[in-house]
Amino acid sequence: MDIKEVISLLNLQKYEDVLKTDWDITSGDKQCVYLEEASIRQNAETASLDEETISYLIIFSRKICSDSAILRLFVHLNHLLFSDSKSTPDIFNNYPNLEPVLGIDSWTFNLLLLLSGYSAGQSFFNKMGIPEDVSTAAFTDVAYWCTHFKKSLSVIGISPRILEWDRELLFGSLYRLGRLQFNIRPFSGALYAFRSCKTGNITALIEKNINLDKEGQYNGINGIYSQEENWVSTLIRSKGEITGNPVSPLGFVKKELITLDLDEWEEVLAPGDPILDIHIPAG
Repeated sequence: MDIKEVISLLNLQKYEDVLKTDWDITSGDKQCVYLEEASIRQNAETASLDEETISYLIIFSRKICSDSAILRLFVHLNHLLFSDSKSTPDIFNNYPNLEPVLGIDSWTFNLLLLLSGYSAGQSFFNKMGIPEDVSTAAFTDVAYWCTHFKKSLSVIGISPRILEWDRELLFGSLYRLGRLQFNIRPFSGALYAFRSCKTGNITALIEKNINLDKEGQYNGINGIYSQEENWVSTLIRSKGEITGNPVSPLGFVKKELITLDLDEWEEVLAPGDPILDIHIPAG
């Protein structure tokens, strides 16, 4: 089906830019092996999903296969998520909202879509020589989320955010090692950290031009802006030293300025530096 036709039938006009990537590549009539009952059951059991969820997935897959527009979209999203990693960030910045078409089954759609990528994920793990316990932890993470959403929202499936999260587990951007999950991300904080060459103590200075309130907190948190005694941070680098507002370990920025001698203080963290991000998963 033509992309214009699918978009019109499913009312997805606002997602055309993200969906048009590689549309012609996936335009042929393909048999959806990953929507066959045997494939769904195998992938769902690998994910440690319960029988109620598996049965619902199998029934819902028939609904997808009976609707040419939804099936066409499913095939295309499978390609974008599990065959073309370059397009993936764009998808999750503007992931199609199917609730107007599928209702709460849009969450089931997301779960089936994730399971359809399990064979690609297994190929990745085999290629990279990932230990079996690590790959198993990646495949079974979704079961925790399915249980959570079933109990809290009475839906069978996952949200787009969890689809993105578990896709990272399948393709090596995120690993579960023992009790915790780890990945490497750019540091997104607006501060610079320095270590004393003499004592090893750490001092952090906030980025310049940050709008702060009288308590030294970000001005505008939760949409609340202080009009009294708000101030803007300073950060000045000069030859051999740096001057700025220190960040207290108690969680606020001090209005006073301090100066660090860069012969005595080593910069150890800056925005954009790679950091080890740690997540405590459910279970």
